[in-house]
Amino acid sequence: MLTHTGGADRQCRHPGASLARVAQPRHPGKRRDPSFSYTSLRRGLGYISILVMSTCLAPCTAFAADGRPDSPHLGRPASAADIAAWDLSIYPDGTGLPEGKGTAAQGKELFAQRCAACHGKEGVGGTADELAGGTSPLDSDHPDKNIGTYWPYATTLFDFIRRAMPMDTPESLSDGDVYALTAYLLNRNNIIGEGDEMNARTLPRVRMPNRDGFIWIDAKGQPPPDSAP
Repeated sequence: MLTHTGGADRQCRHPGASLARVAQPRHPGKRRDPSFSYTSLRRGLGYISILVMSTCLAPCTAFAADGRPDSPHLGRPASAADIAAWDLSIYPDGTGLPEGKGTAAQGKELFAQRCAACHGKEGVGGTADELAGGTSPLDSDHPDKNIGTYWPYATTLFDFIRRAMPMDTPESLSDGDVYALTAYLLNRNNIIGEGDEMNARTLPRVRMPNRDGFIWIDAKGQPPPDSAP
């Protein structure tokens, strides 16, 4: 005859007892709303937070008498002198070029004093980029990328020198100095003569050898500076 222990007997008599206990609700008599979810709760709290922030920030936006948003009253309005100091851009067609003039003969001595330490004597052999001397075209196996073979506009060469050179003291050159240095570098690349004067009228007329090596792109759809009207 088979016999069973008490524990085993209980397990045999009630095989689903443990499952029944798990399935029973923790709070008998209280039924959970099936439409409730923590996702809905978080979403609702997010909407409330946005509403509270909007209500708090609304009074922070003040308006002047003319209806425009008022400023935070920091700093001071930019003066004409402040704007002029930053308004240095020279465009390919020569727009923005200042008064002044210079020749390659004048720029040669200036280059030796202010530029040769980085770019080498006459723009060749320094630690910085070579500015002249190369003759191999850009599509060759060993291209020379310098002013004569690469740069598209002489006017933007003036812009770069005035804005960024010399590297240790940018914007320290006078406009006449920049014209002279620009003329010297153009002459070193056999683009203009040694005595040719560069100024706001003659510099835009210089046609660089690689002018057509770039694709003109303008956000406003304007044609290239040298195109026919």
